[in-house]
Amino acid sequence: EAKRELIRAIQWPVLYPELFLLFKRRRSRGVLLYGPPGCGKTLLGKAVVRLLAALYHRKVDDGGFKYVKGHQLLDQYLGNSEKAVKSLFDEARRFREQKGYPAVLFFDEADALFKRRPSDARESAFTLVPSLLAEMDGMDETGAFVILATNRPDSLDLAITRPGRIDRRIRVTRPDRAAAEVIFRIHLQGVFLDRDLSLEQLSAYAAEELFSTRHKQIGRAHV
Repeated sequence: EAKRELIRAIQWPVLYPELFLLFKRRRSRGVLLYGPPGCGKTLLGKAVVRLLAALYHRKVDDGGFKYVKGHQLLDQYLGNSEKAVKSLFDEARRFREQKGYPAVLFFDEADALFKRRPSDARESAFTLVPSLLAEMDGMDETGAFVILATNRPDSLDLAITRPGRIDRRIRVTRPDRAAAEVIFRIHLQGVFLDRDLSLEQLSAYAAEELFSTRHKQIGRAHV
């Protein structure tokens, strides 16, 4: 489901620009990926780089994925964090000019950087929301695609998630049994197996064990 939503947000505006023009819709400037930790949000971000390169018929460049973890932008000195945000978008602009397709700016733990600003003027809270909004207002020139990743989507500032900015929310859930079997099949490739055991059989058995209710019963008995 998450993969399908990303394709709609990124691929459709490039493939069907006349329809977006007809319905007066702009391409998405970014997406919000939210869900529990360890569900592949960062991997989806890296896959977006390959998707963009393929859409613009360019060779994939590792520099097209800018991964930023929350604490990396935070600085105790006033103005340094804001300069770091501007520098990221400047790098994305140069990448677009050199490589011919947009870079992906991936902000992990986005709730630490772009948390909701207090409504009371007497309260104070550090946030990089104004810096991000200022850069996103010039996104057409920058050509970057922004991905925010968090497991606390409700704590983000509403100005970021309003229509025209990061207006598409994509939930990334834990894999079901069928998806887990495919994941096992990918990561078990190259593992030495018994002659009577195939990769498909091992993947199916691993997925079955992962979702078996027997383990829940054992855990309860142990407690």
